[in-house]
Amino acid sequence: MKSTMFRRGLSLAAASALAFTGIAGISSSASAVTKTTLIIGDGLGWSSLNTANPNENSTINADVAYLTGQGFWYYDNKPSLIPNTAFGTYGIVKDKPKDFEVKYTVKKGQVWSDGTPIDAVDMLLSHVISSSKYSIAAGLGDPSSEAGSKFFSGGYGGGYDLHVVGNPVLSADHMSLTLKFDQFMPNWKVETPGASPVHTLELMKDGKTALQSASANLAAKAKFLSDYTNAIKGNATAKARMAAIGDIWTNDYNFDESSYDRTAKPLIAVGNGAYSLQSFNYGTQTVTLVLNPKFNSGHKVTAAKPVRTIVFKYVADGTASVQALQNGDINLYQGAPGAAGYSTLQTLKTGKQIGLLGGVSSTYEHVDLRTGDGSGDSGGTETYNGLFSDSRGQKGKDLRLAFLLAYPRKQIVDTQLKPFNPKGGILNSNFSLPGSSRYAAITKLNGLTTNHSVTIGGTKYTYNFNVTSEFQQVQNENIALKLVKKWYPNAGVNVDTPALHVNYLRSSRQMRVENNALVVAHEAKAGFTVSNFTTSGWSAKLSYNEYDANEFAWVPSSITANGSNANYLSDGPNNHTGWYDEALDTLLHKLDSKQSEADIAKISGTAEGMITGHAWTLPIFQWVQVTAFSTGVYGIKPGPLSPTYAWNYWEWHF
Repeated sequence: MKSTMFRRGLSLAAASALAFTGIAGISSSASAVTKTTLIIGDGLGWSSLNTANPNENSTINADVAYLTGQGFWYYDNKPSLIPNTAFGTYGIVKDKPKDFEVKYTVKKGQVWSDGTPIDAVDMLLSHVISSSKYSIAAGLGDPSSEAGSKFFSGGYGGGYDLHVVGNPVLSADHMSLTLKFDQFMPNWKVETPGASPVHTLELMKDGKTALQSASANLAAKAKFLSDYTNAIKGNATAKARMAAIGDIWTNDYNFDESSYDRTAKPLIAVGNGAYSLQSFNYGTQTVTLVLNPKFNSGHKVTAAKPVRTIVFKYVADGTASVQALQNGDINLYQGAPGAAGYSTLQTLKTGKQIGLLGGVSSTYEHVDLRTGDGSGDSGGTETYNGLFSDSRGQKGKDLRLAFLLAYPRKQIVDTQLKPFNPKGGILNSNFSLPGSSRYAAITKLNGLTTNHSVTIGGTKYTYNFNVTSEFQQVQNENIALKLVKKWYPNAGVNVDTPALHVNYLRSSRQMRVENNALVVAHEAKAGFTVSNFTTSGWSAKLSYNEYDANEFAWVPSSITANGSNANYLSDGPNNHTGWYDEALDTLLHKLDSKQSEADIAKISGTAEGMITGHAWTLPIFQWVQVTAFSTGVYGIKPGPLSPTYAWNYWEWHF
């Protein structure tokens, strides 16, 4: 079910408690499978068809969503934005200062995997999950309130939400939809409405589980249009139905703790992608997709020896994944293999046992500190008043600064990045990456490469986050300890102070296990005691108030000026740590408007400088892309943006 209005940054999150099973008859060995099945090693854990749910915003979920649902565009591996004219076309129809309109037209003849025609009515759900005004008017709730909307969506609070005027206008033939905004939308080419099989939501609302007749499906779609329209007119029945649909949309496409079999609940798997979800089992760590015979919304799979079945098989990232590829248990691997794993991959490539591709990745590692209540499920602890909380005022800020000063970015880079890229270094922006035209300008303003001073006990100390030597790291750690002792005089190096325990959220990825060990050792020099354990299903726990710090990676899925807004706006759907600054919100929202390149860099750098001043987060390093695949598998051309290796599925073949 691909229903996101916007493609935002994705958390590269691992849900290690998830386990999958394939359909009957598929061997667990890639080498033993007939040449129609591609087995992909997945170290993350698939959990949902609904990536618009903030709790399910992970790369593996996005990969499956892309393969099972198509829209107006995609990025290739350059990366260039490519229109998907098989799905439809769109363009500006009015461009005035306070009246900017874009028309989206669905190409006639397309069908969902159950044979139901696709039209513009299927795009209305994007408005429902992205417009706070609609949600409030339809009685679904205010997304910005504590109760939120019946649709738990990451679409609220962005540029669309702020600037859309009224509701979408359908054409008479229901094949086109026109949106009006109160200003020019600089990202109009990528912030497009997505299509969703709205008839299935209506059918599930009425208790249906099996596929229905063509006439029943059309009637259900008409019912959705009626409910959608009448809910904002105050019709109680329509409002109740839309609320029930919101509950289905929010919950029924998630499989964090349950299995799925399409034969039992086929309505869940209806999509318009080249592939359809066949099965998922919580017990054996495999999710299976099969070709959609009715697919006509994009590039068709036409190779003589095509990939008819795709199996995502959970294998822990690192050495285990490399071993699985070597043993023939998987055909395709992309991840962070570690130095030893990468050495093995190089040896296998030299022996012509595998194909191995490097490249530029837009994925970047970072660490976030919690200051309050985040955007998602708080995990049962309603209010965060922990170590780094804003509620502690200067004390919380000093402790955040101390933690970030002691954080071993250089040591992590030396361990995790240098073996692959000897010239690689610390990443000094969460808003831009090296090589971007904006990176240099942003890093001049964002405070991550400049000297700062802090006065402790009447003495001024100078520090810089951009650590270039062990000596500088030690200096920062000494300052960090002085900041900690300002509030906890008995704190010390390797002294276990219960009040300074930091609950650290991370995945089971081998790289993060190694990073966590470094964090424990270096933060101990500043008086902190940091936890070191893997949290099952951690991607859905990023907003849990029991965790003081999170380490994971962001994976951009598009190139926009305001791509970081979802992470740092006070009401941003990816703001899992409760960051709040109204002045920062005002500045970030300027990126929703047309700006020059110079102004984009200036606004971004200034905004990130405010974030640095709050001591909320630190970028760590930009990933090196490592993609390995079995001999006999062709067409693998990984790109830097999500869905990375999956963007050109139609070229895959044996």
